Amino acid sequence: MAERTLKELGAPRTGEDPLCIVFPKLENPLKLNSGFLILLPKFYGNSGENPYRLLKEFKVVCSSMNPKGVEQEHIRFHAFPISLQDPAKEWLYEQLSPSFIILGQKWKNFFLKDSFLRVVLGH
Repeated sequence: MAERTLKELGAPRTGEDPLCIVFPKLENPLKLNSGFLILLPKFYGNSGENPYRLLKEFKVVCSSMNPKGVEQEHIRFHAFPISLQDPAKEWLYEQLSPSFIILGQKWKNFFLKDSFLRVVLGH
């Protein structure tokens, strides 16, 4: 990726910047209903929060949704950003470069490693 110029760095964000997550195209559309979204555990990224517990609870909630033709991994991948709150959501959208997270890569391991370091080291 090319270095950005000072002008580019100082330009106001338009909201059209590429996301750090690349969502795969699905044959069947995935709709996350509001009842499901309310049940998702929330992770703020504060010290004392356990990212391992979040992923366990997250997996349980996601397993309750079983649309035809959609794999659980796709459901988790689409629902994960919604479970992040405040500083954790800022980490996702502001700290990671565009197209950083792609389905099939070890996004959970990256999240756990980064969260664990912040909780233990207080960053």
